[in-house]
Amino acid sequence: MNSSPAGPTYPYKELIRRLTANRCSLCERPGKVEARHVKSLNDLQRAGDPSSDWVKLMAERRRKALVVCGSCHDRIHRSPPI
Repeated sequence: MNSSPAGPTYPYKELIRRLTANRCSLCERPGKVEARHVKSLNDLQRAGDPSSDWVKLMAERRRKALVVCGSCHDRIHRSPPI
């Protein structure tokens, strides 16, 4: 019997891959990144400015988390809250 041991499963491995790439999803600059997240994709509909680049990107990619640099994260927080 030749079976490999069952390792841990990582349900958020896509997010981990995006974080370890160290590239902002908005401005695409390399460097230190942070995660911006919402509880639900439905929360994006309640965003103050649905035309914001980050709202559009999250809705388009159907992702509740967005990997961004510190500058873009600060800009997101200056926009109307969700």
